[in-house]
Amino acid sequence: MAAGGSIETQAGSKVGGDMLLGASRALLAGAVAGNLYLGGERASILGSVAGNVTADLDSAVESDGLQPWMFQSSMPTMPPWVKVPAGLVIGQNAKIGGKLDYTSPRAASIPSGAVGAVRHTPKVVTTTAAEETAAPRSAGLAGWLLDQLRTYVSLALVPLLLLWLVPALLPRTADMLSGKPGPSLGWGFIGAIMVPAGALVLLIVAIMLAVLFGALTLGGLGGSIVLLTLAVLFGALVLFGLTLAYASKLIAAYWLARVTLGRAWHVHPIVLVLIGLLPVVLLTAAPYVGGLLTLAIAFFTLGALWLAWRDSREHRLPMSTTPPPAPMPTLSGPSGAGTATPRAA
Repeated sequence: MAAGGSIETQAGSKVGGDMLLGASRALLAGAVAGNLYLGGERASILGSVAGNVTADLDSAVESDGLQPWMFQSSMPTMPPWVKVPAGLVIGQNAKIGGKLDYTSPRAASIPSGAVGAVRHTPKVVTTTAAEETAAPRSAGLAGWLLDQLRTYVSLALVPLLLLWLVPALLPRTADMLSGKPGPSLGWGFIGAIMVPAGALVLLIVAIMLAVLFGALTLGGLGGSIVLLTLAVLFGALVLFGLTLAYASKLIAAYWLARVTLGRAWHVHPIVLVLIGLLPVVLLTAAPYVGGLLTLAIAFFTLGALWLAWRDSREHRLPMSTTPPPAPMPTLSGPSGAGTATPRAA
């Protein structure tokens, strides 16, 4: 019994009993002393089978679309996939001692004298996968607009929670985008590289510390450090992903609507987001330029978020840590027309 993407029995090989195969492609040039049971896409029988052959094959065309063997060039240690024609092929030197009972989309070409009794059951191969793949194209503009409507609704539900949790996030970030577009782009590009790289470095450091503590017979402490690091990394990467997937487009939508309508329009931030979100969703989904625009939005908003957070943090800190000198106390006279400085005790 064998199963795989590609199965081959070479000439001169022999299977002493029955053979049961399931394969995308099968090339059988050896001898089988018993019966052969075969299922898959395509198969070629070039050797001998002493018993019966029962086969069920799907392929009817030479090209089966995307196949795993197309990516095998990056795995040089793997054996090559066998090359066999579509359907069932019985070679000129093949010999089947029993009967051949096979199911396939098309009849096989069988040399005279290769087999005694033959029964072919035609098989209708469904094209469900191809129809599903072609469905969005056939839908045309209506299907594309429906997909963008779903995206719009899913993004529109987020601003309510975002503005409730961080009400000043959108205005501050939009101010940074308008006032410092260059630094926003630069810091966003740096952040998009540094966050994943920093997460990887932190994970490597945690593993090294765990190994070190394990060598010092402090394995429990090392395991705790790794678990804590993984939890922090998971939370940070989830937050980073949500920022890129949701917050970046919401910030861009708010900024676009505010710039377009102007500050004279006293509109609620939620309304601004809903107005600006429509062109953002449509433009980022446009062919060719949509991906570049999405990347640009991610860089700009990520950098603006960092600058807004840094600016708010600097304004919360005092300018100097040295307290101001206390004023000297004064005492009023009986008539209130003069002051006297108390003497030191």
